[in-house]
Amino acid sequence: MFHSLRFRVLVSLILVVMVAVGTVAFLASRATTGEFRRYVERGWMMRHRRLEMFLAGYYSRSRSWFGVQPLVEQIGQITGERIVLADGEGQIVADSEKGLVGQPVPQDWAEPTALIVHRGAPVGAIYVQSADPQREAFLASVNRALLLAAVIAGLVAVLLTLGFSRRILGPVEALTAAARRMEKGDLSQRVEVRSKDEIGELARAFNAMADGLARLEELRRNMVTDVAHELRTPLSNIRGYLEALRDGVVEPKREVLDSLYEEAMLLNRLVDDLQELALAEAGQLRLERRPVALADVVDRAVEAARPRAEAKGIALRIDLPEDLPLVDVGVNPNINLMSCSEVIGVEGSVGNFKVKVLKHAKYVDEALCTGCMMCEEVCRLKNRFPNEFDLGLMKRAPIFRPFPFAIPAAYTIDAKSCLMLTKGKCGKATLESTIEAVKKRERGEEITKDEAPPCVIACGPNCIHHDMKDEEVELNVGGIIVATGFDVIDPTVSAEYKYGVYPNVIHGLEFERYSSASGPTFGKIIVPGVDKEPKDAVFLSCVGSRNKQTGYEYCSRVCCMYLAKQAHLLQEKVPDCNITVCYQDVRAFGKGFEEFYDRVKGEGLSYRRGLASEIYKNPGSDRVIVRGEDTMLGEPYEIEADLVVLGIGLKPSEGSEKLLEMLGVSQTGDNFAKEAHPKLRPVDTDVEGVFVTGCAQGPKDIPDSVAQGKGAAAAVLSLLARGKAKIRPSVTEMEEEMCIGYKSLREMAGKIGA
Repeated sequence: MFHSLRFRVLVSLILVVMVAVGTVAFLASRATTGEFRRYVERGWMMRHRRLEMFLAGYYSRSRSWFGVQPLVEQIGQITGERIVLADGEGQIVADSEKGLVGQPVPQDWAEPTALIVHRGAPVGAIYVQSADPQREAFLASVNRALLLAAVIAGLVAVLLTLGFSRRILGPVEALTAAARRMEKGDLSQRVEVRSKDEIGELARAFNAMADGLARLEELRRNMVTDVAHELRTPLSNIRGYLEALRDGVVEPKREVLDSLYEEAMLLNRLVDDLQELALAEAGQLRLERRPVALADVVDRAVEAARPRAEAKGIALRIDLPEDLPLVDVGVNPNINLMSCSEVIGVEGSVGNFKVKVLKHAKYVDEALCTGCMMCEEVCRLKNRFPNEFDLGLMKRAPIFRPFPFAIPAAYTIDAKSCLMLTKGKCGKATLESTIEAVKKRERGEEITKDEAPPCVIACGPNCIHHDMKDEEVELNVGGIIVATGFDVIDPTVSAEYKYGVYPNVIHGLEFERYSSASGPTFGKIIVPGVDKEPKDAVFLSCVGSRNKQTGYEYCSRVCCMYLAKQAHLLQEKVPDCNITVCYQDVRAFGKGFEEFYDRVKGEGLSYRRGLASEIYKNPGSDRVIVRGEDTMLGEPYEIEADLVVLGIGLKPSEGSEKLLEMLGVSQTGDNFAKEAHPKLRPVDTDVEGVFVTGCAQGPKDIPDSVAQGKGAAAAVLSLLARGKAKIRPSVTEMEEEMCIGYKSLREMAGKIGA
């Protein structure tokens, strides 16, 4: 009972309810007590102020305190407080309780409640001692009422929790019972889908799994029948030939032996095919890489899809260059791609740079990894950690491929999340046993799940090594090209847009992942947190950039066009969506950009000139309201939307500033690399032999980055083609008068004959 999910859910909900109710009761009691005491104190101050004014007026009329005792007694009876009045000499002249009249003010009394001043001189002091048992009694009764309400609310919540737990866990128990019956071989089990929530999705997934298992079982039976039939034919032939030979019906001629050999080879091929099929199902089939003609692969893929495309009225056409190359980065021996690496030091000059590179351990042998995904599938922490490539919109395992088309196409292990690397243990396997298990597998021995984690057991090439270490490599190069790329500006710098506060306010890079077929929603654009297509969407440009307050005063050059592209994609995928683009200035400077901008406007999108001033949400609504001013019309606007996309700008990538300082390259005020001359030498820097390209030099789009990359490559090739590099000699001079060690250095030089 104590280990059942129902009990744990019930206890958890009860604890949450008790903590919540107790917290609310405590805070309500604190707030009530504080407000009541502040109310009493305000009344107390007003009474004392009136008392001070009354006694000051009395003294002003009488010029003494004679006869004030009856008045003080009467006031004390009305207010329920003890009031003591002392004259300017510190003698008590009136006491509402009469006990201290004529005596000096006790020294242990606190400061007077009020001073009475006449013509600039103190003539009296008022002491008030408050004792209000009714106030404390009132507070006690309020606290008792709050406690009773909290207890009643807690009991009601517990009863509701019992009902909800039964409603929630009932389908789970039905799933459990169906799974147990399936375990016993009854593959006809299905569960009723009663809702559209996560439990309903689980039930649908269970039914889909059951259908898949039933199909697999049917396929298995058919395959066994087919295999039995295929095996029976050659076996029957072999048996018939052997019986005929044994009975002397046929002579052992060469033709008979050849027939027996062919039947035996057929059996051998069948067994090999079955073995490959078993290895493929177990994920142990070795992937052999070899060069292929990429154009032929594309042709076959298109031809396979052509009938279905033509049935839907879609015409497919292939447009490939005749000299389609392979991916040089992965196969060219002259290209040394060092992933998961960082530059930690640069020395030397043009033609003779010494670059120190720190290669972080990936814990996977890149040369052996085939990218089969089996390690990720069996990982104990699968789908637990945010996927950086998808900006945290999807989850990944500690062992993962950085992104689908990464080069090299090998997996890596995140040392911060892997159990083996953080705790030294994964299941029953320890780091020491895992290292020994890898060695055993290299010797051809079998390993068990107690010796190694699931990823190592599932890895057929045996390429996972948890004992890999970081490695420092020194490269001797003639030239350096800085191509550090960019990062996007943090949208929270514009706090008025509520990014991170409202889930339906996203930035352009997140929209890009939502609209991608390989993204978290497989290309379906939805409102985050609601799982429905947007009816109204707003795109905001220049978020973060062109703004002195955020520190990014420059134009990022890509925001206007990628927002136009994304608005176009949204219009294609959700035709009924009302789309508004709020812009500051549309800067469509590239080839074909202005035409694309006009095309997008012609699709029915609304462009409003004037950035939004804030984004807010009405209470109880999931939609947000974008407020701003239309500078073309000179009037404010408010647009209600399901989805807001922020067009964030570009900034220098993290670590680029440190790298440029290491290279001695000057930087602009925006922390981009400074070129030698913006027009004549756009890829050169003020350090000879060091070139810059792409967004390391400033914000650029893809065509400009490609063009500048080719320019930088040509520049460094022209430098290396010379064979020799001219450098300016450095000469050290010494100021005799300022150098305190000049004489000793001179004597040392004389001794060594320098």
